[in-house]
Amino acid sequence: MNKYYLQFFGLVFFLIPLVTFAQQGNVFHINQSIGNDDFNGSESAPFKTIQRCARKAEAGDTCIVHQGIYRETIKPRFIGRYDAPIRFVVAEGEHVRVTGLDKVSSPWELYEGAIYKTIIASTVKQVFVGDELMNIARHPNSDDPFKPTFLTIDDTQCLVYGATEWTKDIQKCMPYDEDGVCSSSNSCWDKSFPKKKWKLASSGLDLNTSWAGATLAVIDNAEYSAERAIVLPTNNQQLISYEWFAEKKMESGIKFYLSNALAALDVDKEWFFNKITKTLFFNSPANKTPENIYIKVRDLAFDLRNKQYIVIEGFEIFAASIDAGGKAKGIILDRLNVLYPVHHQMFGATSNYFGQGANRYKINDSTMGKGITLGGQDNVLKNSFITHSWCDGVTVYGKNNRIENNMITDVNWGMTACSAVSTHGSFHQVIQNTLSDCGRSCLWHQMTFDAEIAYNDIYNACWLGKDCGVVGSYAWYGVNKSYSSDGDGDGTGTIYHHNWIHGNQNRNAGPCLYLDNNEQDYLVHHNVMWDCGTAFVLNNTFIAHGETRHRVFNNTCFNIDFRMSDFGQTNKWHLSGVEFKNNLCTTSRDEHYNTHNSAQVIMSHNIGPGRPNSYANKQNRAFRWSTTALYLQDLKNNNFIPKASSPAVNRGLYISGITTEVEGQPDIGAYEYGLLETRKIGFQPSYLNENID
Repeated sequence: MNKYYLQFFGLVFFLIPLVTFAQQGNVFHINQSIGNDDFNGSESAPFKTIQRCARKAEAGDTCIVHQGIYRETIKPRFIGRYDAPIRFVVAEGEHVRVTGLDKVSSPWELYEGAIYKTIIASTVKQVFVGDELMNIARHPNSDDPFKPTFLTIDDTQCLVYGATEWTKDIQKCMPYDEDGVCSSSNSCWDKSFPKKKWKLASSGLDLNTSWAGATLAVIDNAEYSAERAIVLPTNNQQLISYEWFAEKKMESGIKFYLSNALAALDVDKEWFFNKITKTLFFNSPANKTPENIYIKVRDLAFDLRNKQYIVIEGFEIFAASIDAGGKAKGIILDRLNVLYPVHHQMFGATSNYFGQGANRYKINDSTMGKGITLGGQDNVLKNSFITHSWCDGVTVYGKNNRIENNMITDVNWGMTACSAVSTHGSFHQVIQNTLSDCGRSCLWHQMTFDAEIAYNDIYNACWLGKDCGVVGSYAWYGVNKSYSSDGDGDGTGTIYHHNWIHGNQNRNAGPCLYLDNNEQDYLVHHNVMWDCGTAFVLNNTFIAHGETRHRVFNNTCFNIDFRMSDFGQTNKWHLSGVEFKNNLCTTSRDEHYNTHNSAQVIMSHNIGPGRPNSYANKQNRAFRWSTTALYLQDLKNNNFIPKASSPAVNRGLYISGITTEVEGQPDIGAYEYGLLETRKIGFQPSYLNENID
């Protein structure tokens, strides 16, 4: 865990000026140190809790919260109006924290060694010493969530459902047909499969140790995602039973670790909670009796589900989240500092965490793993810091929600389909955010239509696993099951423009932009991509539902191995209708996997080595531009604006609706020579934001 983030956020948070509010209705005050909920809520006789004001405030009223740490979930009783919202604001110049933590007050007693124990009435989800997160017990130990340590399966056997004999023929235990490929007769995304039992051997695992009840985190050999299993006791051997259907079979070479077990409690600052006996075990540093121990007991700081026109401004939210889901409307979340919004402290997904899995095709009010949540419609999150989430930083569904000018970082430590921002629905806007350091993609959208993703700085993704893009999506529905406006696949009408997308940590062809499995009709223009294996992956697989029709215009990609890659498995699947024009890339090497049909990509006015308009042409894969031949401004500082002598200048194609503010022939790439980009990229503190549109 990077403590730098905590220090940085704490500093910048106070630099951002708090709101100045105009009185529309009543103004109530909350002051924890001198307040009483029996008072009238005036400045001289304030309430003690925020919830007391939340029960009182009606449309147009304001709740001003004064200095303190508030251990409560705030749920407004009434709704506001468009012209008279209910406002919860921090008093000017003061610091207010709303936390999901309570201090452990029960007595500790020594269990053995440096391990202490105490009885806790509630379920323990996270443990902190002060503000420092403690680790759930695991074997082998690991300190960095983005660089976990694993054991490896040496040998495995399975028990076929309904059988009594173990077998090493693991194909017999595959959960679905066609060697793991979903079919029309066996839709593995919609059916629940019988649990399979496995037993494994590993040189790093002592089978004489009692691991019964432990959680097993499993990463398949493709290292695409993680799943979870429960260890069952039987005859001193460990049998593995999946809680969720096994998308990939267990086999030798698979990585795993064990957690949530007393047997793994072997280093200081680890904890384990026995749900049956309600006992919390803690390996205490320096063998001292634990003190200043806090546990997470509340998931939400503000419960705004189904509420309307509520403003939350200026708060620090610690070890809790905000849910503006359901039919919420007109919610504004502004200038928040959010740390540890999601508590799942283990790898992988199960059926109990719907929507958190590797293939997260649906997000709704019941989805687990949500971060700060905007559902419903017309809700806004802006000017906020969000960090240290086991799953999402922000979760968006519904219609016309806006994520603007936020810094969201250090998320998805569980290797699932979570991200800094996850979206589902239509007409959302993700504008001018900095999204960074994500276990997998930093922006993940499925069943998202007519969205705008613009002016974001998105980087350092895919720390965990493979087959992952810095930004990514995965289409699900074809023409017969579409939620899109025109009856085709996911993504219709979605626009990526003026983003920086860079730093895929899985450099083995790891893409910057990954539109997977029949995504259709994206418009991708004026983005800059660098430090990825592949700039654009445009896959058309599994669900054949018409032409792909992506339009990829005026992008710049630098320090990449492949410009474009596609994947298809039958003659129905190819990149028909894709336009690739005015793009400047430092390679023209393209990966073309479809052996049935040539990809029908319309190539025109691109800058690259060899024949710049060639696609999937093997004879040109060995050619590269030299960096000097591009004549860009300052490559060392990622300034890709062309100089006057660049081959990109005045050689582009005019594209209606894309080419703007150009005299004469447009340039190739994301930048127009001599035209300064006035819109800021990525998060900007509000005091620097006055001149931004």
